Amino acid sequence: MVTDPSLDLDVESVVHALPEIARAAAPPRHTVGRRLGVPQVRALLRLATADCLPMGELARGLGVSYPAASQIGDQLVELGLAVRERPDYDRRVVLLRLTDEARAMVQRVLARRRRQVEEVFAQLTPAEREGFAHGVRLLAQVLTQDFTAAQLEPVPDEQEEPA
Repeated sequence: MVTDPSLDLDVESVVHALPEIARAAAPPRHTVGRRLGVPQVRALLRLATADCLPMGELARGLGVSYPAASQIGDQLVELGLAVRERPDYDRRVVLLRLTDEARAMVQRVLARRRRQVEEVFAQLTPAEREGFAHGVRLLAQVLTQDFTAAQLEPVPDEQEEPA
């Protein structure tokens, strides 16, 4: 297989940039956001687009089981980022709603991220912006698929002897 040296350099630069991007995108250590994992952040983003969500709808939107969504909800409630409610029309339904403070925090973070992306886009031509955005979406898709596949792989039993 013939390799393209410029492709190899581009791949290496992206691979080495990913940890720096993740580090810079992480919340500061002293904030509640630092204690959030990816599932909790995804739930915050989903909840920020709605007044409140039934737990089942949140589970479907996150692609997780109802018990997993319930656990994520518990964690958000414990951190003071969400509240659980039961509507009068059906007391069996559990709704999850962001607190006003959490909603404001999510909006501030999203506004900062938009500003950062706009700063990058301002330095690109329209064609470069389109290519960059497409590449980031594809990378996110592949990273997500690989992450999901890794979560489904069985963990090797440490007690077993190698064959």
